[in-house]
Parts: sequence; C-alpha cells; structure tokens
Amino acid sequence: MIPWRGATLYDDSYNSNPYALSRALSLLQQADVHGRRIAVIGDMLELGERELEYHYEAGREIPNAVDIVVAVGRRSEALLDGARHAGFSDERLYHFDDAEAAAAFLQTFIRRGDLVLVKASRGIGLDKIVTKLQADREPRTAEREA
Repeated sequence: MIPWRGATLYDDSYNSNPYALSRALSLLQQADVHGRRIAVIGDMLELGERELEYHYEAGREIPNAVDIVVAVGRRSEALLDGARHAGFSDERLYHFDDAEAAAAFLQTFIRRGDLVLVKASRGIGLDKIVTKLQADREPRTAEREA
C-alpha cells in the first residue's frame, strides 16, 4: 500500500492470472474506502489460445462495488467487453494502449480517498504507472484548491 496525494495505491503489478485478479478484486471490494474503488487492470500474459476468452470472463466477474475500471493493453479490451456484459456503463470504463498513457490519465483522475488497485502481468509494465505516480506526489495547484 502506497499513500499518494490522499489516495492509496495497491501495487500488485508483478503477476496476474484470472484467479489472482479475482482475489485482488475481492480485496478491493471488501476494503473500507472513503473515495472510489479504481481497478487498473493490464493484460494477463501466458494464458494460451483462450486468452481473450479468459479476459472476457474476468471482466464479467468484476464486482459491481468497483467504481472505475482502467484497462491497459490489447487483450484487456476483451476484459472491458465482459464488464459491459455484466452491467458496467461506458462512463465507468477506460482503455489505454500502454502504461504511460494510463499513468498520464491517472495523475489527474485519482482523487483524495480513492483506493487504486494496479494489477497485471509484469510484462505489461504497469509498475511504470506506480513509479510515475510516486515521482509526482505533489498535487497540481488546481487540485490543492479543490
């Protein structure tokens, strides 16, 4: 757990598979949060020829208590399709091709009180999101005044 501008980052970006993602999302769902529950989910690698199906099913199983899903990577588009099928509206779903773009978005999107889970296979590089956010700990002027 990493404090960041009044929010909390939960960095679990080292390894991911459908079971590990489900467990991490369960913890996110159960956490006492004063803001939003944000799941930043990157591609799960080495799942074989059914990888898109696994991503879709993982998306269908995202708990409704998760407020925002930020998906990163090509395979994660299938995850968002599954989330839509489970009832998530497009206003709660975001997609980025890479970690750098997702990090730039999250720097201004995360608010005080949010709990942000970062979960992916290491090869996707979502650890770069946490590194970039940690390097930019001070809120911008507009955020301080809000």
